[in-house]
Amino acid sequence: MLYNNQNQQNIKERLSSQDFGLYMNAHTVPFSKYPSYLQVGILGMCTEGNAEIRIGSRKYVICANDLLIFMPGFLVSFIKSSLTFTINYCTFSNALFYDVINGSIKRFPTGFHTYTQTHCVYSLSQEKAEQFSIYFRLLYTRATSPTYLFIKESITNLLKLPFLELYADYCNTVKEHKSTTLHKEEIGYFFLDLLLKHYKENKEVAFYAEKLHVSSKYLTEALTLVSGKSPKEWIIHYTLQEIYALLENPSISIQEIVQRTRFSNLATLRRFFKRHTGASLLQYRKQDLHKKNQ
Repeated sequence: MLYNNQNQQNIKERLSSQDFGLYMNAHTVPFSKYPSYLQVGILGMCTEGNAEIRIGSRKYVICANDLLIFMPGFLVSFIKSSLTFTINYCTFSNALFYDVINGSIKRFPTGFHTYTQTHCVYSLSQEKAEQFSIYFRLLYTRATSPTYLFIKESITNLLKLPFLELYADYCNTVKEHKSTTLHKEEIGYFFLDLLLKHYKENKEVAFYAEKLHVSSKYLTEALTLVSGKSPKEWIIHYTLQEIYALLENPSISIQEIVQRTRFSNLATLRRFFKRHTGASLLQYRKQDLHKKNQ
C-alpha cells in the first residue's frame, strides 16, 4: 500500500484506528499499483496537482477541486500522480459506515452501492470546493479535540452529509425503487461486507448463509430482491472484476494472477475464466492490448 510521508496527520483519538483516519495535506493515497478491493471507504478532496487512478476498468484523472467518494469494496489501483498532488481525505471502515447509514433519514438500498461505483468522482465549483475545505477542517477539529466528549458521534453525523447528497442524486437518477424489508436490506449490506473479506477463499453461497444465520434460499431471495444479483452472481462478479483488472496490467504475469486471486492452480483459474467469459486468459489480455493500441 502507498501511504503519505511522516508529515501526514493520522487522527485516531477516541476512534478505533481501523474505523477512522484523517489525513490533511497528504501527497499520496492509500492505493496499491496492483488492483485490489478497498477494505475501507475514502472521502477526499484534491486541493492541488493531479493523480491517475483506476476503478475497475475505468481510469480517472483527479484534479484540484475534485471530490472522491469511494466505498469499501471498490476495485482500485494507483497509476501515477504529479509532484504537487495534494489531498485532504478520511478513511472509514464498513462498521463506521453502517453507523452512518443506520441513522440516516432513509437507509441506503444495496443498489446504491452499485450506483456509487460509477458516480465516485465529482468536479466541484469553486464555491463548493471552499465549502468542503471548511468541512474537512471541521472534521479535523472534531477528531483532534482533547476535550470534546462525543467525537465518534460527531464524526458519524458529519460523514452523513456527503452521502445524503450522493443518495439524493441516486434517487433522482434511479426512478424505480423496489419495495424491500429492512431485514433484507441488512442481509444485503452484511453479505457484501462478508464477500469483500472472504470471496477469494470461499465461493460457496452456503458459507455466507451460515455466517448470516439464514438459509441459502433466503439469502438468494433477499440478495436478488435488493441488488438484482444472486449471491452466486455477486461472488462471480467480484472474482471476475479482479481478474479483468489484473489481466489489463501487462506487467503482471498469469502465474502471479493465480497467486493474487488465490486459485489453487492455473488450470482451475483457466476453467473458471473460460466458463464465465467464453474466452481464455491470454485471449482476453490480447484483446485488451489490441483495444488500447487502436
